[in-house]
Amino acid sequence: MEKIRYTLCMVAMFALGLFATGCSEDDGYNADTAVSYYTPENYSKMVETITTVVTDAAGKEYVWMYEFLYDAKNRIKQINGTMKYYYSGQLCNSTSVAKYIYNKASLKVEYTKEDVYPNKPAWDMISKGTYRGAFNANGTLANFDTFDCEYNGLLFKKAYQDGGREFALDYDRFNNLVRTYQVEGIEPMEGTMKEYIYSPYVNKTNFDFASFFGYNIAERLIPSNASTNYAIFQLGAFGMFGSRSTHLPEGTWEFDSDGSPTKYTLNAATSRTTNIRYKK
Repeated sequence: MEKIRYTLCMVAMFALGLFATGCSEDDGYNADTAVSYYTPENYSKMVETITTVVTDAAGKEYVWMYEFLYDAKNRIKQINGTMKYYYSGQLCNSTSVAKYIYNKASLKVEYTKEDVYPNKPAWDMISKGTYRGAFNANGTLANFDTFDCEYNGLLFKKAYQDGGREFALDYDRFNNLVRTYQVEGIEPMEGTMKEYIYSPYVNKTNFDFASFFGYNIAERLIPSNASTNYAIFQLGAFGMFGSRSTHLPEGTWEFDSDGSPTKYTLNAATSRTTNIRYKK
């Protein structure tokens, strides 16, 4: 059964143009010397790992841990994910690897995800995929996967998805992303209207936590990243959509001696906590 599920997944990926062959055209790629229009801002604090833990009402623990690896130019090079969650009551241990490949205007993200069910081995599955995008000359994403981007300066203002859907993003005077919604398109996506509130704390790290927590609607249009917690790779968190939110999202934050966040709790009523660790 496992082989059947794996084969069907690979056939579907191939049909969508997402299949990554074992013999890559990027053999010999050197992340440290690759040239790209995308150049991240310099920050002294580089996020190395983010771990979110949730305990549900039944006492089951859910864990999402992401490790971020960077190249010599401080661009995101690879994200390793380790997740523990429950699907249909069954424990799933999941691992993922996303690799970023830069070549001037182009961006390619290759990923592999493996789901292992200790008590249901017939459900085990491996999936692979490749997504592609292109940067503008100023280093912002002009397009990625199924959507194109429109900017006002460095502010990401609209996303145009294949099929005629159009989405808009609104900001406050601090460039914090405060609202996303669908403007046009047949069959509006349920729950696309979202509004966000921020804390008074300025984000001093290289990482846009607002995008990581799912505020940027464009990243939710990517099939593998539709779920915030299960997102295999990130784009906005590393400034690929231009200006990022100035402040940290609303919630309870703890900081180190440099004023960089080390722990986040959405509110006291939830059991969800997120811990942040930095490169030394």
